[in-house]
Amino acid sequence: MRKYLPIACFFLLIIAIQAEAADENFVKLCRESFKRDFPVSAEKARILPSPVRGLCELHLGLNVVYYAPPSEPDKKGYLLVGEIYTPEGKNITVEARERLATDVVKKLDLSKAIKIGTGPVKVIEFTDPDCPFCRRLERFFAQNPELTAKITRYVFLYPLTKLHPGAEKHARWILCQKEPDKALVDLMIGKIVKPEISEQCDLQSVEEHLSYSRNIAGELGIRGTPFLIAGRTVVSGFNPGLIYTGINRWLRAEHAKNKH
Repeated sequence: MRKYLPIACFFLLIIAIQAEAADENFVKLCRESFKRDFPVSAEKARILPSPVRGLCELHLGLNVVYYAPPSEPDKKGYLLVGEIYTPEGKNITVEARERLATDVVKKLDLSKAIKIGTGPVKVIEFTDPDCPFCRRLERFFAQNPELTAKITRYVFLYPLTKLHPGAEKHARWILCQKEPDKALVDLMIGKIVKPEISEQCDLQSVEEHLSYSRNIAGELGIRGTPFLIAGRTVVSGFNPGLIYTGINRWLRAEHAKNKH
């Protein structure tokens, strides 16, 4: 029996190599046809094989979508937006999105963010000081100290000036303060109404923060605020339930990891 083992291993290796080559060829087909069908999106898309035969997985910013290339050269492919579940109920789209969010967080320069809290769960946040839903989010955090004790928030100020003309002035005021974390909270919950920028402000540092926030938001396709990555969960808009879910999922995963 042992003499056949090397032969079996050899054939398994050949099968694995062939499968990998097939995946590469399929991704190449997806990339070429997607570029033809959706030229604007193709420039920013990362294309991978999907767990479902016949579909490619596309990463567009922090979004995960799927693309079915055409079966014939003169036909067009289809873009599919939605979530895919296994028969066991596992959401493979959410899992892909969480892996993507984890990779994004690793690449962020968190030293450019406003840090609030000391909890174990990282919450990345893009916020507009004048956005009503961002202010509701701030009040939500202020009213739930048990939750905020579990998290460290890294806040990137992202004023949407077309919607809120005064937002950039408020963002600059926050960043000019000696304690920008306290200034952010005080402004957002209404303790401060008419902030004035000090002449002693380090405007270069302020511009670096705002420029970095704008660039990252553009790369990730963030068009509205608030926008969060709570643990590994992407939260677009003010959604307390999903924020709780993301934080608790991260804590459960870490607890399970530490048990092993």
